[in-house]
Amino acid sequence: MWTSIKEWQDLTKMWIDGKFTDINVVVIKQRAEYYTKIVNKCVKNMPQNPILEKLKKMVFDFKDTMPVVVALRNKDLHDYHWDEIKKIIGREFTITEDFTLKDLIDMDVVKYVTEIQEVATQATQEAVLK
Repeated sequence: MWTSIKEWQDLTKMWIDGKFTDINVVVIKQRAEYYTKIVNKCVKNMPQNPILEKLKKMVFDFKDTMPVVVALRNKDLHDYHWDEIKKIIGREFTITEDFTLKDLIDMDVVKYVTEIQEVATQATQEAVLK
């Protein structure tokens, strides 16, 4: 459990502080599922304790941001889709080399998950039609 907390903290720090354009959502989803299984095993086989609760909260809080990250890393998003996303969020931003996942989290994008996913889905459907 202690090792998992340390590993998860290191991974999330790397993802949050790393370049948004370098995020590999497949890898993040795989690692999140791996740590979810660890949490579930610990919950099932160990008495409740503050360390386990901390690990559980860390993993599940991060997993809540994943649908937005997946949507925003959609390769089919074009400038006009990004304009729509910016309008939804109510903030102007540019995805530059210095832009990070933390920047998005700080914008509280999670509360717009449904609307952002709709734009990403629309972008994917447009690409299929082309």
